[in-house]
Amino acid sequence: MTGHSESTLAGVIGGTLSSIFATLHLVNAVETIVLSVLGAVVSFLVSLGMEWIRKKIRSR
Repeated sequence: MTGHSESTLAGVIGGTLSSIFATLHLVNAVETIVLSVLGAVVSFLVSLGMEWIRKKIRSR
């Protein structure tokens, strides 16, 4: 970065990160994590159920 001092760059990066973290709420992050885990578990269980049904149909 020509023409910019290290303190200016650090200030810009620090300010940008501060504004990003200020808009993110911990509750939203936890909710997102919980919902993604729940979605993965449901998807896995549905896949197991479908496989079980497929095996029952083919064994007849």
